[in-house]
Amino acid sequence: MKKRIVLVAGLIALFNSFTVHAQENTSSFDRSQAEQALSDLNVQLKELQSENEELQNQLSEIEEIKASGAANDDLYQILSDKVVQFIEVYVPEDTSVEIENKHDVHRASLAPFVTTDLLNEIAPTDAEVAAELSQAPEGIRQQYEMYYAKVTIEDYSLWVDPATVGTDEVLVAVDIVQNVTKEHFLDDTLITRLMLTMVEGDGEWLISDITEIDLTNMTVE
Repeated sequence: MKKRIVLVAGLIALFNSFTVHAQENTSSFDRSQAEQALSDLNVQLKELQSENEELQNQLSEIEEIKASGAANDDLYQILSDKVVQFIEVYVPEDTSVEIENKHDVHRASLAPFVTTDLLNEIAPTDAEVAAELSQAPEGIRQQYEMYYAKVTIEDYSLWVDPATVGTDEVLVAVDIVQNVTKEHFLDDTLITRLMLTMVEGDGEWLISDITEIDLTNMTVE
């Protein structure tokens, strides 16, 4: 009986020892898994934080682009209004413009006057033409045949160079299609490109420089 008790006690002790050892192994295994899971979560958290920062940056860029676009739209509208005002001066409706006659008087050209200092200059009057001709020798004066043309704007388009927006000088290109009705010749269509340099002064956009390009016989791009 005693031997049996000792044997049972030994078996119990062995079982307990095995159970404790198993628990220790299980505890160690669970801790390792927990640590690995925590490490994985930290990695995922950092990835999410990085993605969140990237999304925030993208959102900020989008907001900046929207704000810049709105500002540019306002600027384009201001410049467009200014250019339209200029075009109305450049070729007033039903304007009679003196043109060169067949003897090349060098008095005027088919295009209206364009200068930075005198945007409102108009075609010479009949009296002014007569006064000029009166100074020419009689033989030459008899050869002069002055013709007048009615110039009207048929169409125009304009664009702002985006590369110059935000700088001190903004470049605006204007393509103007003019219809020229002549008294003694066939009608003509003129295509002129104006390169306008716009500058801001005292809160107002002004034209600081004008370059005129004749595109009548060229392909407009």
